[in-house]
Amino acid sequence: MEFKERRKHPRVEINNLMSYICIDDSGNKTKEGRGKAINISQGGILIETNDSFEWQDTLQLAIEIEDE
Repeated sequence: MEFKERRKHPRVEINNLMSYICIDDSGNKTKEGRGKAINISQGGILIETNDSFEWQDTLQLAIEIEDE
């Protein structure tokens, strides 16, 4: 069976460390930590962390780029 890509935007595999701050729907900082960015596209990013998040949470990400 042939695989057909259904995503609107192609994903690019990355392997970058990142830090995050989680802000709840009331604007309060609820947690912060570090993780890894797995892949990214124009429509989103897949990250790996030890924390879980609610769909309404806002994440501020700082992704480490090579040599920066």
